[in-house]
Amino acid sequence: MKTHARVVVIGGGAIGTSILYHLAKYGWKDVVLVEKHELTSGSTWMAAGNCSFFHSNYYCTRVNMKSIEIYLGLEEETGQSPGWHTTGSIRTADNPDRMDELGYMYSMNRCLGLNVNWVTPDQIAELHPMMNVEGLLGGLYWPDDGDVDPSSITQAMALGAKKLDAEVNQHTQVTGLTRKPNSEWSSIPIKETLPANGWLTPPACGPHRWPPWRAWKYRPSPVNTPTFCLKPSQMSSTVTPCCPWCATPIAPSTFARKWTA
Repeated sequence: MKTHARVVVIGGGAIGTSILYHLAKYGWKDVVLVEKHELTSGSTWMAAGNCSFFHSNYYCTRVNMKSIEIYLGLEEETGQSPGWHTTGSIRTADNPDRMDELGYMYSMNRCLGLNVNWVTPDQIAELHPMMNVEGLLGGLYWPDDGDVDPSSITQAMALGAKKLDAEVNQHTQVTGLTRKPNSEWSSIPIKETLPANGWLTPPACGPHRWPPWRAWKYRPSPVNTPTFCLKPSQMSSTVTPCCPWCATPIAPSTFARKWTA
């Protein structure tokens, strides 16, 4: 393990390995990633992996396009399949205002060269037989949308970064961060101290996995991490005796709404 690096990335999930991968692609050789357990063992493993070209913002749509381009090229570059499946996606409208909004998205996506089509309620039912199309006016269909295996893309980007001389260290937990008089940062893994001259990224993993406690964990450090709580939901297909914090029985249909963290 290196004792000094230009950049130390803390967290080996999809975001952390992506940062490492892109820095290495841009020619930064002296970069290191440290992960306290194994790659993808945090929030990445529980992600759905949905990948859509759609976004309401022009520039974010461009980001989505670039992300999917990278995912589709990872296997050829690294030998690791990202687990891509082309499934298509539909966004629906049940009122005229929503149809106007979809019209804006259609025009923007067409300008960007994306494959998107208007679909009628009957066409939506044909594409997705389990969908109730009653009351729908229409929708947009992106046939090239799909999903990936989040763990696979993480492993692929880690492999790609290592091929470009970046270093990945697993089972290396950072227990503190210190800024030195020469403006370098010193991270303190369990194994050894690892200084970084100027760039440190704590934490790379998403805030939604450990909502309010992520910032608390790094409170002893001089780094103010702007984390905040999101509300991911998980749906159960079986009857659940109670929600995690009370004794109220809940049915599967309400479980996704009740169990948010």
